[in-house]
Amino acid sequence: MGALPNVIPAGAVNSPYAQEQARKVWHFELNPVPGFKLTQAPDKMDSGELKVLYVYGENPVMSDPWTEHFVHAVHHLDCFIVQDLFFTESAHKADVVLPAAGWGEKDGTFINTSRRVQRTRKASEPVSGVEPDWKVVCNIANRMGLEGFDFASPEQIWNELRELMPKFFGGISYYRLGKLGGISWPCPDEEHPGTPVLYADHKSMLPGGKFRFAPVLYVHDKEERAKAEAEFRAKMNIPDGYPVGSGALSEVPDEVYPCLFTTGRKVYHYHTGTMTRECPALEYGAGIEGALIEVSPDIARERELEEGCYALVQNKRGQIAAKLRVNPDLKEGTIFTTFHYSEADGNELANAGDPDPLSGITPLKMTIANIRRLSEEEFIKFREQNEMSMHSANP
Repeated sequence: MGALPNVIPAGAVNSPYAQEQARKVWHFELNPVPGFKLTQAPDKMDSGELKVLYVYGENPVMSDPWTEHFVHAVHHLDCFIVQDLFFTESAHKADVVLPAAGWGEKDGTFINTSRRVQRTRKASEPVSGVEPDWKVVCNIANRMGLEGFDFASPEQIWNELRELMPKFFGGISYYRLGKLGGISWPCPDEEHPGTPVLYADHKSMLPGGKFRFAPVLYVHDKEERAKAEAEFRAKMNIPDGYPVGSGALSEVPDEVYPCLFTTGRKVYHYHTGTMTRECPALEYGAGIEGALIEVSPDIARERELEEGCYALVQNKRGQIAAKLRVNPDLKEGTIFTTFHYSEADGNELANAGDPDPLSGITPLKMTIANIRRLSEEEFIKFREQNEMSMHSANP
């Protein structure tokens, strides 16, 4: 709720409604200027504009693209705080590490991707001295002398949210959630049944009720994006200010880095494996060999790489090493790996530049790289150095 840099629960920070709700509920003048996007954070840390980073429930040292850049940027902060269940790779780099209660150790609500609000109920007590995330944040705010953080329960926080955005959440009380099991927003009052299916009335949530579609073009040269957008806007008589997007490959294979490189997941693991790698059934189910580098058959043939050999993948941002698997399902000229394993995190090579001008998202699923075989001795030496770098407090 409100975790995006341009919104609070009442809407966009520069909207009159959100401004008015902030004054009414929070007694606070809301800054209408959006904050930094996540993809801007490393550069803002480097420049000194971002001085404090407070991370909880995330592991950006592994999940952010171009690991080395992020790690060096973190060391320019005045203070780096990590709050999590386990001592993650990010926690190793932090100035302050705070424990937190797990999902089964706290009460509250969650909203799934179909907009259904449901209750979560504590199954067991956390160990002594450990609090849920909301309580830790409130304790810090109260120590700092800030107002508005004197909540006694998650229900009080939820009721504040209902007050901030009544047209979406006004009718979703803890009592109704307990009685009905779950309610989909929008639900403006306690007589409303909720909205399991949006837009059944053929109206959008935008002023005027119309939907807004943005055309997106593809161009071969990223330097031609602005020109292509302008030409399309003129051709279709699209007014200034209406969004027109375009896409292009940020990097194209060349003689130095002739392969496409991309990342993905194993079905057994989630994200950087902070929790799933702590579960033996999932860790071993994902494969006892751990991290793997997968290549298309043509790459294996050209470089004389056999199934199970050790290989090193590198580009201008970083390098990783792991055992190799030849995957016939991969497109010709493609290297694939995961980002679950600190031993060989694919995000070390991912592109953190060239953000999309509309969304700010970087092309972290598509970059270029090269690959070569390693001897077992070279692999062991590389892994030892990588382990020290990933889990060291130093940049």
